[in-house]
Amino acid sequence: MSLAAYLQRWQTLKPNRSGDQVSPHKMCLLYAVIDLIEQGLIKNNRIVFNAALCARFTYYFDQLKTSRCRNAPHLPFYYLRSSGFWHLHTYPDQEQAWSNLSSPSSRQLMKIVAYAYFDAPLFALLQSQPHRMYFRQALSANFNLSTQSHIEQTFEAHHVVTEKAVSTYQRIGQDQFRQRLIDYWQKCAVTHCSQKELLIASHIKPWRYANDQERLDTFNGILLMPHIDKAFDLGYISFDTKGKVLMSNQLKMHHSLGLHPQIHIPFTDQHQHYLHFHRKYCYRA
Repeated sequence: MSLAAYLQRWQTLKPNRSGDQVSPHKMCLLYAVIDLIEQGLIKNNRIVFNAALCARFTYYFDQLKTSRCRNAPHLPFYYLRSSGFWHLHTYPDQEQAWSNLSSPSSRQLMKIVAYAYFDAPLFALLQSQPHRMYFRQALSANFNLSTQSHIEQTFEAHHVVTEKAVSTYQRIGQDQFRQRLIDYWQKCAVTHCSQKELLIASHIKPWRYANDQERLDTFNGILLMPHIDKAFDLGYISFDTKGKVLMSNQLKMHHSLGLHPQIHIPFTDQHQHYLHFHRKYCYRA
């Protein structure tokens, strides 16, 4: 699922409403999870219902709660599973108890559920600071306009990266990435053209799916001529584990692009997990 599709889901969480009052529980929990990812307290795609999560939930809840709300972070932790992007993993010996569960208490949840986890592409998107900004903004769309204004004034001042800062951040990162690829490859890996002004610093695992570290990793990149970069980006070509070019049946007249089955790229072991991602999620097999 794309970034835009996930943002749409985060904008339409369907929280409980009573008149103009909106129950903030789901949004508060997701705000909390984003913060813990940002702080390095959630490093893999396992979100445990623990004191750190509850404390961060409470921080947001205390400022967004309505007169009818109670502080109950276990409820959105459980009910967010209806969103389609939030999943619960139970302990192996608690499957029967899970099947009988309808509306758990905090104690029951901790006993039965080992952790929650996002869709893998969503968790990957949340590793990026600019993306986390977009998801925070998407959450605010679930509230009424007055609350949205309060969120912007109270919370987003601490989190929002301005468009200029994001652009600068991306430009500097791309410049560094390009120079590293030039140092590493020296020329187009496919055509061997060494006219550096013509070469594209292409990501193997696409930018939109990569976290900040992967976006700058030399081994997640390959120097390509523009037409080869386009074919690679659109999934018309990829490379196997030995570096042999793979050409989709959907690619017409590959010889006119300078592509042929004998092409072999000297990838290293460090490239392999990025290549695996490209073959699995990008290549038009």
